Amino acid sequence: GGLTRAYSGSAAEAVANAHCTFFEEYTEYELEIEYYEYQKLLYEITTAGGEITLSDFGSGVSLCFASPTRISERICKKVVAATNGKRIPKLKRTYYDEEKIK
Repeated sequence: GGLTRAYSGSAAEAVANAHCTFFEEYTEYELEIEYYEYQKLLYEITTAGGEITLSDFGSGVSLCFASPTRISERICKKVVAATNGKRIPKLKRTYYDEEKIK
């Protein structure tokens, strides 16, 4: 009786305070581009759902971007099309990012 009520109350409280965590696979790419291409590619990548993870300015621009793997092919095609085939993103890594939902 009492022990069951105590445990069920604790279990209900634990479930009420729990968070669901979903992990989504992301793919990160790298590109070497010219300065004049930067703004255009920044626009293409971010409006398609990607995120710029690195912009390093030297003699050219080293650019890294990541997106959920499920849309990464579409973003890569946008990059290739925007540069008339001159720039092809190179795979840097894949990783999992978590999204907590209460």
